[in-house]
Order: sequence, then C-alpha cells, then structure tokens
Amino acid sequence: MRSDILYLWNNIPLNTIKDSTQKNLELSSLDIEEALFIAHPQLSFCGVFQLIKNLPTTLTISEARMYANYGYALDSKLTELISRLPSLPEPFFKWCIEHNSSPRDLYPILSVKDLAPINEDLIHLHTIGVSRSLGSQILELLIECFLLDPNGAKTSAAHNGDEWLSQLKIKRYPQTYKSDLEKQQKMMSLPLPKDFQTRWQRQGDRSGLEVRFFISQEQELKKYSQLLQQTLENMSDKSHDAP
Repeated sequence: MRSDILYLWNNIPLNTIKDSTQKNLELSSLDIEEALFIAHPQLSFCGVFQLIKNLPTTLTISEARMYANYGYALDSKLTELISRLPSLPEPFFKWCIEHNSSPRDLYPILSVKDLAPINEDLIHLHTIGVSRSLGSQILELLIECFLLDPNGAKTSAAHNGDEWLSQLKIKRYPQTYKSDLEKQQKMMSLPLPKDFQTRWQRQGDRSGLEVRFFISQEQELKKYSQLLQQTLENMSDKSHDAP
C-alpha cells in the first residue's frame, strides 16, 4: 500500500497516513470490501478482525467477503473463533497481530469456554516476546494442561519461550519426560569419547541420542565410527545388566 495515498470510499477515509503531501484516491466505483482490500492489502487474520472492528458505523460490509479477500473461508469454526477474539486480553491480541497468527494457531482457545483463568499466561506470551512458532506450541500445550488440571497449568513464570515450552511438556507428558530423563541419565553415565558432542533429544513421538563430531579426513571417520559402535554396545550392555 502506498503510504502517501489516502484511500476514500464515498468520501469516507479507509486508511490514515502521516504524509502531509498526501494524494487522495476515490474508490467509490468499487464494492466497499474490494476498496478496503486495496487500502489494506496485507493483513493477518487478526488484522482483518481489527480493521472490521474499527470501521465507521456508517459502513455496511459483508464480513464473509472481507475475510475471503484475505484467503479465509468463513465457515462455522472460523466464525466461532472470530466471536472469541474480543475476549482475548489486549496484550495477547497485540502479540497475535505482531506475529501474524493464523486461525490454526488460535483454534486451541475454542476448547476453553472461559479464558479468564489463563489470561495471565496469554499475556506472558507478549511479555517475553516469543516467536509465532514457539508461541503456537505453547498455546496448544497450555490449553491442554489447563483442561487436564485447571489449577495446575500455571507456568508463566518462565523467562523465555524455550523454558516455558519445556515446563509445559513436563506437565502434559510426565511419563514421557520421566522416561526421557532416565534414558538421558544412562547416557551421561557412559564413558563417552571426549570428541563427541552428545545430547538426548525428543523429536515428536521419538527420543534418542544426538551425536556430533568433526572430521577432516577419512581415517577420522573410521575412528569415530568405531567409537560410536563401542558406545552403542556399552549402552546395550548396561541395559541388559539393569535389574
């Protein structure tokens, strides 16, 4: 959108600009929904909602057409989500706009009738400034933890998104966390070669040992392959010796 153009529809401003050398462009020959899209061509899902909310009451629009212009089909699920947006705490809604949150990112909130008990947690997403990807994961797990235990989902004392996500995973999947911890402790007790960089890692439903090492010639690869094989055999032996 040109920052120096004031778009009008029947003399009603559709945008605001700061440029004193503004140019006016009248769009009254278009439908209001199309005119608004021209004036605001790049809006996220929450941005479209905010635009509609702030329109002059003298304008009558089709919300279905407005959302369709931005690629959102207004079905029953999306309509329900839109109806819940006004109840979101302002800082969290601001975070959603800043990070271009999609309907898919926000659908977990539909599982909770009253978001008030977790408003503090939602605001914390904005406070610590997590990314969209990390924030969507946190939101999904936060909702799941709240549904499982409304009094035990609070984890918003975390100082960063990674820490918070880890706390939520522990609460949501305690047995999985316990199992991973036990495997990690076994790994740490092994005489691992000092040249190996190792850590226990979970990827979705799988967990395992991540091993990194640096080589500059073929002989080193053979050496590290042998060391790795020895490590795996030690892990197997310890597993068999366990009571």
